[in-house]
Amino acid sequence: ISDPAESKLSVFADAANISDWATVYVDGIYQAGIMLGVSDTEFDPKGTVTKAQAATMLTRVLNIMEGGN
Repeated sequence: ISDPAESKLSVFADAANISDWATVYVDGIYQAGIMLGVSDTEFDPKGTVTKAQAATMLTRVLNIMEGGN
């Protein structure tokens, strides 16, 4: 996603806390379904990723690579 107008991150109240350089990448992984935020309204871009969250992200990436959803 290279056009900020197409970003879906505006659903998160803390989207402004995502570093400018990272916004396009975070938006891409959000739209791909790899990272979905910590709630419906919070992404927590400055938070620490837990082992469970990392495992979930890796599982989602592997599912995408295998052609699943």
